Order: sequence, then structure tokens, then C-alpha cells
Amino acid sequence: MSKLFNDIYCLESKGVLAVASAPFCGSCPAVKHKAKELADELGFSYLDFDVTTPEGVQAAAMLKVESLPTLIFTTGGRARGKYVGSTAVKNMKSMLEELYNK
Repeated sequence: MSKLFNDIYCLESKGVLAVASAPFCGSCPAVKHKAKELADELGFSYLDFDVTTPEGVQAAAMLKVESLPTLIFTTGGRARGKYVGSTAVKNMKSMLEELYNK
């Protein structure tokens, strides 16, 4: 298991918001920026990873990332939600709050 995959699921924090991205993804920078802002605001840990790196390829396969950008939210070592695409940016805060309060 990769350290990256382990970090996504096992960081000791309120929650982890991870973003899978790649240099060729046009919408990824905006999604990463918004996700980082929200993670800071809501007290979650934030990770972003490049799916074109060896470790990123392995983590993306384990997390079943099929499109970019993909946001993965975990708490307590358990996936709470996964969202794909830049349309999630507009509703990201309400989605995260809803997932966290489940």
C-alpha cells in the first residue's frame, strides 16, 4: 500500500479532503484551490496528488479514480464520498458539511 493511499485514509484529523489531478487537466487548478480553501476553513487535512506520478498512479488505482479532477473525502479511515469534475466546486462546502455530519 502506498504512503499516499495510507495518508488519505489514516491521517489523524477531523477529515481528509484529497484531490486527484494531473498537469494536463484544465479544471484541476481551480478545484484544488477551492478544495484547499475549504479544507482550511472546515478544519480538514488536505492532500492533492498527481495521477501521472508512480505513487499517484497506484493511489488512483486503489481509489478507483476514473476521471479528473476527483475529490475524495475520508474520516475515520473510511471513504465518505467521491465527486468527479469541476461542477462540484460550486456546491463543495455544502457537500463536505453534509458528508461530515453523516
